[in-house]
Amino acid sequence: MSKTKKSKPVFFIFWVTLFIFWANLSGVVVAGSQYTIHCASYKTREQAAADVKQLAGIGYPAFISQVDIKDKGKWYRVYTGKYPTKEKARQAADEMVKKKVINEYFIFPLSADQKAQNKENNIKNDNSSPGKSITIIANSDSKRYHLPGMPFYDKVKKHHRVVFHSESEAINAGYHKAGNGNIRPAKDKQAAVPVTKKHPEKSSSVQPKQEIPSAKVKKDTIDAKTKTMEKIRPVPPALALEKNTVKTKITEQEPVEKEEAKSGSVLYDKALDELKKKDYDNALLTFKEFVARDDTSNELGERALRHMADCHFFLGEKGSKDHLLLAVQFYKNVLQSFPDQKRNNALTYLRLARTYEYLNKYPEALINYENLISKYPQSAYIPEASFKIGVLLHQLGKYSQAVDKFIAYLMKYRGGVFAKQAFYLVADTYYKMKQSASAEVWFRDAQKKWPDLTGVSREVVLDMGQHKYSLRRYDEAIKIFSFYVNMYSQDEKLKEAMLFLANSYQADDQIKPALAVYNLIIDKYPESKEAQESILAMASLGIDKPGAKMFLALENIHYYKDPMGAYKLLLDKDQKGDIAQTALLQKGDAFRRLKNDRKAADIYLEFLKMYPQSKMVAEARKSLKQVAGSLIYAGYQKNDYLAVADIYFKAYRMVPLQADEYEIVDKMAVSLSNVGLTDDLVELLRNYKNVCKDDKVADKIMIRIAKAEMGRHKYNEAEKILSELMTKTSAKNIPQITAIKQNMAEIAYRKKMYDKAVVDFAAVVKSGQSINDPGQAYWSYAASLKEKKEDSLALQNYLIADKYFDQDKQILPGLGDFYKETGDLYLKTNNYKNSLSMYNKALSKSSDPEMKSWYLFSIGQIYQKMDNNSEAQKAFNKIKAQSGPEGFWTKVVDYHVSGQQWWNKYEDYLKN
Repeated sequence: MSKTKKSKPVFFIFWVTLFIFWANLSGVVVAGSQYTIHCASYKTREQAAADVKQLAGIGYPAFISQVDIKDKGKWYRVYTGKYPTKEKARQAADEMVKKKVINEYFIFPLSADQKAQNKENNIKNDNSSPGKSITIIANSDSKRYHLPGMPFYDKVKKHHRVVFHSESEAINAGYHKAGNGNIRPAKDKQAAVPVTKKHPEKSSSVQPKQEIPSAKVKKDTIDAKTKTMEKIRPVPPALALEKNTVKTKITEQEPVEKEEAKSGSVLYDKALDELKKKDYDNALLTFKEFVARDDTSNELGERALRHMADCHFFLGEKGSKDHLLLAVQFYKNVLQSFPDQKRNNALTYLRLARTYEYLNKYPEALINYENLISKYPQSAYIPEASFKIGVLLHQLGKYSQAVDKFIAYLMKYRGGVFAKQAFYLVADTYYKMKQSASAEVWFRDAQKKWPDLTGVSREVVLDMGQHKYSLRRYDEAIKIFSFYVNMYSQDEKLKEAMLFLANSYQADDQIKPALAVYNLIIDKYPESKEAQESILAMASLGIDKPGAKMFLALENIHYYKDPMGAYKLLLDKDQKGDIAQTALLQKGDAFRRLKNDRKAADIYLEFLKMYPQSKMVAEARKSLKQVAGSLIYAGYQKNDYLAVADIYFKAYRMVPLQADEYEIVDKMAVSLSNVGLTDDLVELLRNYKNVCKDDKVADKIMIRIAKAEMGRHKYNEAEKILSELMTKTSAKNIPQITAIKQNMAEIAYRKKMYDKAVVDFAAVVKSGQSINDPGQAYWSYAASLKEKKEDSLALQNYLIADKYFDQDKQILPGLGDFYKETGDLYLKTNNYKNSLSMYNKALSKSSDPEMKSWYLFSIGQIYQKMDNNSEAQKAFNKIKAQSGPEGFWTKVVDYHVSGQQWWNKYEDYLKN
């Protein structure tokens, strides 16, 4: 391909071709070369020799190689095995990791000196380790074994004790070495010198600058803790570990990239210098020129392409999305073209994952962090990847999984770089899962460990403040939001945090600072939603906590002093917005707090008409019901049934009924019945029946519906309802059966089926059960008997009904007719005195002027029969005064008196 072709697509195809070419070269084996596994390094030969002995004892022949490192002195390296290829050595080392013999390693070419040392050590070990029999004590419960001299060697309980004679025997039986695998040193021996862990991703072909510690045994206790995590939640790790015997601690170190040496290529070294100086744009151009050359070696070509990916990554970190997208493509091509066994790919996976994070492509980032962990379990980037997986799961809303990852990180890297963030994120994740108790435990413990919130995610700080607010720990919320406001004075969520702070002050009854912060929000962000919410809050305070005296003059204090003016301002500004809706609702609430329920009801009704699709409709309906309920109770207590009916039509009819509202439905039903609105009464009862969940209450409602249908003269419909109810009523439910029969008897009476009515009423009154509306029942029973000419029995039941009516202070419609009917029966037996008493009751109970005139006329007639003409004349004069000179009843009285006078004059003649 010609170098003069500069077009991007052709250049990209060229790079892909190079990737494939270099990938094919990666499997070449140099004849005669051998590789060995570097397991550990020690400052003393004695320590290294002990490690060699232990490795040999479990079937891994090992040897020691001494090295001199500048500024660090002598070190003794422990190696094991010799393999014809680097890949075979790596496979063998991975197998040792799986068996928990080591937990990290390096692969080195085997030099001639090392081969000689290996042979010498193997001869020595033939007589010492493999064949030597030792007593190993294992614990059948924990599946761990202890060597002589280890802390718990002689402390395993008898019923858990298992004896082996070599470590290989114990390992083959499924046991793992206990603790960190160290044997307790003798008192007169020099203690082991602590060393620093070597980062696994460093190139295995380069002399390491610092030595790695002993890696003989994998720390399996961490896995055991992770498996039992569900049992210890929500106790934070520091507390949990105190309850167990785990004494190992894996610390996390910040990975440091190895500085690349000069290559000998002027152009490549120039690009590398530009990269080191963070001149990424020029470094990209120079690397691009270098890669395009025909004489570029495979090794340097690969390095150049990796560096180009890094340049795009670093430029992307500065805010360039295009460079981030290019970084993704470069890193993906690197991983595809250069196999995973290359150690450099651990960093590639890390940066690819980070790039996806910057692009907010969290699932892709998650996959690459997981790839890093699975493909490079010994990499020094594992702690960051482990932590970031939890962060990404948190971002994706997979909170339960996120908690597991954060806690696993904390259990393994308790002093790690991300420990503080992980701790707070566990708490935040529980908060987002609405597990307040667990969130509080973790937040509280995190604050004890790290009271300074610097470095904690801003989102977590805000969530922690809201969590404290939700627990009504307003003083703590105030401290947290104050930290946020002062720490992040230029943050995009500053006004949100300020509003949280002001609300916390308000909830803590600190009115003056609350007003001050609300005022500041309005001044600083006058057109923001938070400013409008601040106006609402100040108005609300003006209703609830008026009269606060401020030491400082606040420009917006008028919203506090004139709440109704504040509501009007917001409503006039934007009637369709959420703020206007909230303002209207709060205005209704304000009238409620001012004890003006009728005005509040009008406001809530206005809201429902203006915003029928609002998300706050349910809240408005609830508030409307509450104020309407108060008005209904007040009207019902005053027997103002018309007022109750008015509230029903204006308010309660506008909102769906609920199952638990029988008491108020009953009052509305009684009121509608008393004002004669039977159709509306039936509608109300049927609507409530549809939502009622109590079968007993539902049956009562059905009986009331049947009675209402009788009021509408729909006797067949009422009878049908009662018959259906009778069929499903248990024979043991005597009260309900009695109520049904009573209404069936009433239907028979109104249908003029007097024989049936008499029989049914007799059964009801003789049942011994409590009778609903007994006065009306006995009246209908008496009237049925009267129609059957059973006057004596009828009069008895009229008098029983009279007793009930006397007890009831209400004036029932048509009650005058009842007393007239009773008076008529007395009159039939010439019992003028009792008859006159009943007619006077009829006159007092009636409100109909025409019926009053009729009752007065009957009273006058009775007095005439009693030869008490003066009282008769008084009654007639009252009628004439009420009717007027030309009135109907005046003419009736004159006609009657004239006729009576004529009769008195000629009665004797007519008799003769």
